[in-house]
Amino acid sequence: MKYIKFRPPIKKDRVFEYIKKYKIRFVITAICGIFCNTAIVLGPIYQGKLLDTAIEGNTMKDILMAGLIFILVTLFFQIGRYFKRYFVRDTANRISGDMRMGLIDSILNTNISDIEKNKTGDMMTTVIGDVDIIKESIRKTNTEIWDTGVLIISYLVTLCVYDWKLTLLAVIPLPFVIMLAILMKKRVYNQSVASRKTVSKSTTRNKKNNIRNKYVKVIWKRRKRNREIK
Repeated sequence: MKYIKFRPPIKKDRVFEYIKKYKIRFVITAICGIFCNTAIVLGPIYQGKLLDTAIEGNTMKDILMAGLIFILVTLFFQIGRYFKRYFVRDTANRISGDMRMGLIDSILNTNISDIEKNKTGDMMTTVIGDVDIIKESIRKTNTEIWDTGVLIISYLVTLCVYDWKLTLLAVIPLPFVIMLAILMKKRVYNQSVASRKTVSKSTTRNKKNNIRNKYVKVIWKRRKRNREIK
């Protein structure tokens, strides 16, 4: 079994340095994403041709040939989809591991007096929550570029070939939806910050409760042992 050695880049405080470290994987993801989301529009087209071939009463040979082409086309873009998903997840997990190693290294090299000034909940939120947020941001951005951007362009071009007037009519609401999403961004960000502060307070409180519970258990065990001795 091959183990992965996580190691942060030299400039570990910059997210772009982590992306540069795995640039080859990002390029592979881009190639697979473009390939998959461009070819995916062929699936419904060849599925329709298969149905047309069966309904029109063609020979069994024609139906089997249309079915075989549909299966090959589907298999074609699903392979690209598999590799795209694999490299997106793998790259995100590698970046997460590198970031955690960088944070642990920073904590170990920090003066103990400076560490004691910080709340336990804040430190745990930074080590666990912040890394997860950055990792998911990179993963989702990487995914949405191909699963949303390229896919929309592919479907838009295909639909324009079939009926460009109807397609242009259908995309009229898109600018308004984009504007609404931009307006909601600040509200979502504020809610996210408030949620993380609550998680930090909750983590600190739970830590104190765990220490208090351990202290109570020790006292209870001592009293029980004293009663047994008497």
